[in-house]
Formats: sequence, C-alpha cells, structure tokens
Amino acid sequence: MEKYLILMHPYHNQVYYNTSKKLALLEFEAAAYRMSRTCENIALENIHGIDYVTFNVDSLPSQDLKLISRLSFVYALFKQEEYGGKTCLVPMTKDYGQYLEDDIVNILKYSGKTNEYFTKLMINLAVFASDFYGQDRINLLDPVCGKGTSLFQGLIFGYNVSGVEIDKKLVDQGLAFLIKYLENKRFKHKVSKSKMSSEGTKICDITCINLAKTKEEYKNNNMLEVNMVRGDTVNTDKYFKKNYFHVIVADLPYGIQHGSNTGTGSFTRNPELLLQKALPAWTSVLKKGGSLVLSWNTFLLKRQNLHQLLEQAGLAVLEKETYNQFEHRVDQAIMRDIIVARKN
Repeated sequence: MEKYLILMHPYHNQVYYNTSKKLALLEFEAAAYRMSRTCENIALENIHGIDYVTFNVDSLPSQDLKLISRLSFVYALFKQEEYGGKTCLVPMTKDYGQYLEDDIVNILKYSGKTNEYFTKLMINLAVFASDFYGQDRINLLDPVCGKGTSLFQGLIFGYNVSGVEIDKKLVDQGLAFLIKYLENKRFKHKVSKSKMSSEGTKICDITCINLAKTKEEYKNNNMLEVNMVRGDTVNTDKYFKKNYFHVIVADLPYGIQHGSNTGTGSFTRNPELLLQKALPAWTSVLKKGGSLVLSWNTFLLKRQNLHQLLEQAGLAVLEKETYNQFEHRVDQAIMRDIIVARKN
C-alpha cells in the first residue's frame, strides 16, 4: 500500500489550540467514508518535529485527491517514496475545483465571526453525511448566518447558498462586502431585492445575487445563486420552499454573540430557546437525505438535550464515534461541540 502524509494548515493550531490535531483526524475519518478506496492506519505522526495526518491506501484516484484537497486542515499533501535508499516526501497538487478563491472568507473580519476553517469543517461534515456528496450544485442554508462566512465558503465550493439573519447591520455589511468582492474580481452578477409579507405584515427583506465566472456562463444561465434574507429564522419555512436544501449548517449563539428574534421582539442568546422555535421550520426546508450540522456552546446546552430536540423535530442524529468527539474549548466561556443529523 502507498503511504500519504498531510501537512496541516499553519493557522490551524492557532485557531483550535491543542485540539486541532484531534479535529483534523476526525474530519479525515468522516471524509474516508466517501473515498473510493479504503484507507488504513489513519494516524497522527510526528516527523522531525512536524505533525502530519498519515494514512495508507492502495491508490489515490483523482476523485479521492479532490476530496482530500477540500478538507479544512489540509495545507499540503505528500506521497512517501523511496529514492536511493532514502525516504522522500513527494508533493502532490491539490485541486478541488473551487469556484471562488479562498480569500473571500479571510478578508472580512468582525467580532463574533465563526472561524473560516471551522466553517469549512462544518460544511464538509454536512455534505459527507448527506446523500448528495458528489452532486455539482448543492443548495446550502445557514439560518443564523451573520455576515455570511458560511455562504462565502459555500460559494468557494460552487454551491447555491442562502442565509437568514435578523440583524440588519450584519446583513447590509455582508452584502456590501460580497458585491464589492464580485466587482473587484470582475464576476458577472445581478442583484435583485424583494420583500415578503404574511397576513399583511412584512416579515423579511430578500436580496438575491446571481453570479457567473464568465459572460458566456452568465448568458447561458449557468450561475450560482446567493439569497440573503433579513428576517427571523423561525420563519425560514416561509422564506423558502419545502425540501429545498441539501444541507443546513449553523453556528448557534454562544451566549456571547449572535441573536434571533424569538417572536417577542427581542434577541436571544439562548440556543435551546432558538432551536425550540426554529427547528420545525429548518427541518421543513431540508430535503430527505439531507443533513444538518450544528455547533454550539455546551455550557449553555447539553448534548443529550440537543439530541432530544433534533429527534423531536424528526431528524436522526448520527451516532458514529467519528461524530461524537468534536468537543473542544474555544475560550474560558465557550466549550464548542458539533452534532450531525439527517432527515431520513
């Protein structure tokens, strides 16, 4: 069998501190279920003071190389070979067919922003757990999207993306950034705005952006779609059609940042209260075979309680060991975990 080594991104350890290695292994194990060849001996190996994620496999076809290239922690990939009695690491070209450049998730900085590598991890877990891995045009929803980090990462992957956010300032700033980015990168795009009412009362503002890499793709209607909804996430099933999204990814309120209107005219930083009100709407717009991935502060909501809320909403929580070990400390006030569920 051939041996491969993955060098982790140099910023990865800074973001996740001592848990980065564990998270990297777990993400690779989740990805390995989608590879066309069986990986063996998945491990963390230190070579001359440098940590690598290593694995053995019979061969690495192009589709598996593409999958590995999209993982959040992957900085460089090497194949181990022997030359003249010496062990050498031969670099391999990463390629996952990204639609936009990675810089779109790095430029915009603000308080409360979910780390871009963690966002990428969550999206990968959602796609791997769904029935739709390998499909070209995934419809992704972030129902508590802030300024849109998850939407920008979805665009990098070539997905149609939608976000819901109650805070007008965050929506306006996220949209302004995206439109300016597309203008600077010379992407052909069109912006349209609309409003939605229910029982005579406006419930949201919707901004739709259609974008394409080239004039030819734009002319042929081969475009990606971005929908940013300024409204209460509990009304998500009013904003979008039932069974529309392949994956839903949400970084829930930590008790520090973020918020949702709960129907009382106030914001909540309580993830349990938010989920009680919003999960039925989120589940309604998720396709059968689709997946939902949530991250949250376990100091505010115990995993078993979140598990129960998801099951009550008609979702099946994935119980594989791979998906039950993501808990890690972010700071003194936040112990973050991830849960993955499917709509079967």
